[in-house]
Amino acid sequence: MASSAALSKKQFKRSMTKKSHSWWWDSHNCPKNSKWLAENLEKMDDRVNHMLKLIEEDADSFAKKAQMYYQKRPELIHLVEEFYRMYRALAERYDQASGELQKNHTSDIKSQGSVEQSSPTTKDKLSRGHKEEEDSSSLTSDSDSDSNDEDGDEVLIRRMADLELELQETKQKLLLQQESVNGDNNLDLLRKITVYEEELREANEKIGMREEEIAKLKIELQSCMSSETEAEQRSLGLVKEETSATKVKALEEELSIAKEKLQHFEKEVSFLKSELEIGKAAEEKLQSLQSELKLAQKDTDTHISKLNAEKKEVIKLQERLAKVKTSIQDRDNEIRSLKTAVSDAEEKIFPEKAQIKGEMSKLVEERRQLGEQLRELESHIRLIIEEKAEMEEKLRGESEKIRVMRDESNVLREEIGKREEKVKEMEKHMKELHMEQVRLRRRSSELGEEVEKTKVAATEVAEQKREAIRQLCVSLDYYRDEYERLWRVVSGHKRGVVLAS
Repeated sequence: MASSAALSKKQFKRSMTKKSHSWWWDSHNCPKNSKWLAENLEKMDDRVNHMLKLIEEDADSFAKKAQMYYQKRPELIHLVEEFYRMYRALAERYDQASGELQKNHTSDIKSQGSVEQSSPTTKDKLSRGHKEEEDSSSLTSDSDSDSNDEDGDEVLIRRMADLELELQETKQKLLLQQESVNGDNNLDLLRKITVYEEELREANEKIGMREEEIAKLKIELQSCMSSETEAEQRSLGLVKEETSATKVKALEEELSIAKEKLQHFEKEVSFLKSELEIGKAAEEKLQSLQSELKLAQKDTDTHISKLNAEKKEVIKLQERLAKVKTSIQDRDNEIRSLKTAVSDAEEKIFPEKAQIKGEMSKLVEERRQLGEQLRELESHIRLIIEEKAEMEEKLRGESEKIRVMRDESNVLREEIGKREEKVKEMEKHMKELHMEQVRLRRRSSELGEEVEKTKVAATEVAEQKREAIRQLCVSLDYYRDEYERLWRVVSGHKRGVVLAS
């Protein structure tokens, strides 16, 4: 429904524009006496049609109309230049025609006396002159009465054609008289009459051509001036509106781009803030890891101190073991010496044998106890060595964790520093964008004021052009009055020539 309504609206606009042009487009006829004028007017019609198509071509939006205007502006300017050249050529042709008419009028006035002196049959000519006078008087009365009508020019052209036919008839009659009269004076008179008739016919043809040219020029000049003023007003309005619209549109695009950049930067800032919060959480985690690292270092210090104490204890036990071993060797040596002594004593002293056996059993028992203590110490040393290896392995793992955590802490600190710098840069850029947005808004308001000023200037220029058109119409009225005066002079001249003949 909306598309059909839009199409009907466009068709209605086109029909209205065609109707608005028909009052001046169809208000004239094609000239038949001047081939040059017919060709010139045909070219003018083609240019006007083409220019109207360019001006009234439809477009869906203001931007498309403005784009169409920029594309077709050189062609419109070229057509206006051609209108101006044709108008100047027609004005020059009118000037030449008026000059030739004045010259012919003076020459015809001079030749009237000689024609009257050399006329052979005065009675016939007088009767014919009265008849021609009546026709010429009716011609002048008709021309005066029809000068204000639209078909006055066509009536004058028909009367001129009738006069030309009558002149041809008189020429034939004079040729017949030439055959009957054998005088040199009559021949000279006939020659002069034929020359004057030819000049009069040419003058009549020129008058008809000039009349038609002037009528067409008036109509075409009015149409050209109206179309030119409309085209200039439209072009000026389109130029001003397009320039202002393009400026405002460019500023709006820049403002939208700045807003998009601002939104993008705000998103980046929010993302960086979230990453900053993540960095803060990582920093807190780093602090907790550092506290755990400190606790682990304390634990490792305690384990190291315990390990050192156990190492010292092992050393002491090793020293004690060495002492025990030395004492065992001493006891073994002593036992061997005692055995030898026992054997000697058994051999020498039998009563001391029981006492020695008791001492030997005691020494064996002490040796057994010392062996058990030695085994216990060795197992305890093995346990301490295993615990030492485990503690060293755990210490190496804790040291590796501490190193990794330190590296992560350094990386996080560097990343946090970079992001803080980036956040500062983004805040600075946001401030610059805000200042740019304020400047663009100020510039947009200034451009709005400039658009208003240009509209006011455009109205003033349009008023000046209308005043120029009014002055041109006044000058055209003056030319029309001069043309009517010239026509009356020519018609009077025709009447005098007819009377003379």
